[in-house]
Amino acid sequence: MKYNKVFLFLVFSLAFSYKGLAQLECIKLSSAVGTDNQIVCIGSPITPISYALGSGVTSANVTGLPPNVFALVSSGSLYISGTPSGTGTFNYEVTVVGTCFGDKNAKGTITVSPPASASIFYPGSPFCNNLTAPQAVTLTGTSGGTFSASPLGLNISAATGDILPYMSVPGNYTVTYNVSGCGTATATTPVRITALPVATFSYPGSPYCSNDSDPLPVFSGGGVAGSFSSTPGLVFVSTSTGQVDLSASTPGTYTVTNTIPASGGCPAVIATATIRITSLPVATFSYTETPYCSNDPDPFPTFSGGGVAGTFSSTAGLVFVSSSTGQVDLSASVPGAYVVTNTIVGSDGCGTVTSTAFISIIASPTLMITNPPAACSPETVDLTSPSITAGSTPNMTFTYWLDAAATNQYPTPQTAGPGTYYIKGTLVSGCFDIKPVQVIINSSPVAVASNSGPVCEGSPLSLTGGPAGMKSYSWTGPNGFASNLMSPLISISATSEMAGLYILTVTNGSDCIDTAHTRVYVYDMPVADAGTGGTECDMDFILNAQPSVGTGLWTMVSGPGTAVFHPGPGAPNARVTVSTSGTYTFRWTETNGPCSDDAS
Repeated sequence: MKYNKVFLFLVFSLAFSYKGLAQLECIKLSSAVGTDNQIVCIGSPITPISYALGSGVTSANVTGLPPNVFALVSSGSLYISGTPSGTGTFNYEVTVVGTCFGDKNAKGTITVSPPASASIFYPGSPFCNNLTAPQAVTLTGTSGGTFSASPLGLNISAATGDILPYMSVPGNYTVTYNVSGCGTATATTPVRITALPVATFSYPGSPYCSNDSDPLPVFSGGGVAGSFSSTPGLVFVSTSTGQVDLSASTPGTYTVTNTIPASGGCPAVIATATIRITSLPVATFSYTETPYCSNDPDPFPTFSGGGVAGTFSSTAGLVFVSSSTGQVDLSASVPGAYVVTNTIVGSDGCGTVTSTAFISIIASPTLMITNPPAACSPETVDLTSPSITAGSTPNMTFTYWLDAAATNQYPTPQTAGPGTYYIKGTLVSGCFDIKPVQVIINSSPVAVASNSGPVCEGSPLSLTGGPAGMKSYSWTGPNGFASNLMSPLISISATSEMAGLYILTVTNGSDCIDTAHTRVYVYDMPVADAGTGGTECDMDFILNAQPSVGTGLWTMVSGPGTAVFHPGPGAPNARVTVSTSGTYTFRWTETNGPCSDDAS
């Protein structure tokens, strides 16, 4: 078929006349139904379109045809044909001019499709499998194709390409888009579904002892390591693995956080776990003052390096005041050497800890004290007397003190006054015993002795003693005199034999005694004899007294003048010289102690 080219702008002006079609419609589609609305690929000829024109049509114009598609009027018909060179939807219109009935125009559509093409990608990839919303594809090119994925496991809509990550198996996929039309186009793009990481972990061995092996976390539910952190005090061998450095960490309870950062389309995931670290108990101790004497204060152990008490034990013979404190009962223990064990039973992740220490107990001496007999003042007591410590442990050295703690030494134990003193008996081992000793010094009486003398023979003679209230009195004297009276009468008529020393011994209620003495003097009674008088012519006269006992003395009793005795008035035969003549009277007086007699 030949076509006549008309105007390039696809406007045709046709003039024709057919008498036989004068009564036909103006324009009517004469090609197959649907050819006036067709889709064609660019570069492919359209299905020819033809319209029958009425007999009264004088001209026809066509507008809106695709490029390189033309119209031709021939033999009472309008023909449209060609191969489109441009794509798009072209709405064409045929308009006729002439005498006819009905519509004078007809419309149609020629859709020129480009060649099939496709480009796809998923802007959100990779996707986390916790996403529940459909993830859309971005399609550039021909739509209407079919989506598929390989390998199996990706939940994808074949029609839309939407992916449901939460219903997909994590992994790497290739999505393929196939579209047909103006040829066939295929496009592919990678898609990755990532599993939401699990950070769940624990330290199942918690609590841990600080000397345990450094623990790694144990993951559960598919958990993996991220970055581990905690509060100050907890030290990690590696924050990437979560391994904890127990020995470098401060004992305590910690919350450990495992943080997996956002990646692969998944948000950051955080999980926590608790770990508790306990200190390895220290059992180190000692009895620092060992050896101990069995009478020392019961010692407690001394702990070092942070040591604490557990349960204390030893071999038979060592007795504890308390096995929980380690205090040793020295007096109840058998003297000897012992090894003491402090056992702290394992707990809180730590094993049992033991430590040992040595203790030695030496038998203490026994100091026996016998208080000395009470003494009487001004006597003192010799505390060093063996009788006081008789029965004590042998070979002790004794020292003497003013206090029970033996801090104030007594300097004069050989002359101890009344009071309480302390004797310390010490062995070569250094063990000692301290006991008090009581010194009693009773007051001694002060004896008083006197007599009624001096007396003359024949006078009463008595003794006076004191003080009153004594337990006993004892007098002794000449001629076997004895009396238990405080103040006895010796005689109502003293004799010279009764003269002498009389001794009084008094004893008080404390059996303390004192003595006093008194000397008794008994004098003979003198008998005065003045001799005979006489007459002298001169002024001198010789006296002639006859002495008895004692001493004599001449005195002038009366006379007109004065008298001078030669060689003195004490001479029995004194020569007396008077100053003038006359009658004189002279007296001779003899005195013997308190006794006297005179004669004229």
